[in-house]
Amino acid sequence: ARQQQKDAAAAELAALRQQRAAERAKRATAHEGLEHAAEDVEYGPGREAGVAGPEAVFIVKSLARWRLRGAGLLRDKA
Repeated sequence: ARQQQKDAAAAELAALRQQRAAERAKRATAHEGLEHAAEDVEYGPGREAGVAGPEAVFIVKSLARWRLRGAGLLRDKA
């Protein structure tokens, strides 16, 4: 009886895995069409050299916080 339960559970698990694999294959084929749609996008001009992107505000604020901490404690390398 116990072996039959194990076999039934294994068969159920195998069927579920097969179903999920089919769903993954279906989604993969659906995404293939989206890659070609992205080719029709027109991108704007790139940034000039030395100009940071939207993350620049975070970087500037982080540097300002470090400056407020002062020079800190540096140990001699002797």
